[in-house]
Amino acid sequence: ATIASGRHLTGIDISAEQIGRARINVPGATFVQADLVSLEWPSKSLDAVVAFYSLTHVPRTELAGLFGRIHEWLRPGGVFIASLGVEDDPGGIEADWLGVEMYFSQFSARVNRRLVEEAGFVVERADVVHEPEDRHDARFLWVVARMPGGGDAT
Repeated sequence: ATIASGRHLTGIDISAEQIGRARINVPGATFVQADLVSLEWPSKSLDAVVAFYSLTHVPRTELAGLFGRIHEWLRPGGVFIASLGVEDDPGGIEADWLGVEMYFSQFSARVNRRLVEEAGFVVERADVVHEPEDRHDARFLWVVARMPGGGDAT
């Protein structure tokens, strides 16, 4: 059994190509092509939101608002797990990232943690992790945060 057994899973991606791949790899889930920054979702309708390696591709000026919307989507006790940036980078396009142009933007780990807390989450863990990549190691702030109230959402 996996952690997702018995749960309804919904994946969001701006890329039609990635949505197509996800549908093949996770046939039991629902997938929506959308931009996270403008995504609308029903209030207090989710037990968890996870964002792995995606939020460093969102303009950092949009993160505070996005964290606030994620807070609104989660039920009391709901969990937000995300990998966030650790460097101060106002944003730009890397010309050849795995063969394509890719936008990156991030705040420091300290600012990202503060933004998550200011959105109303209780941060349970916030760890900077070094991870190997194709050309150089990358660092991410892995955050596990919970909505106040509701006890354990699992």
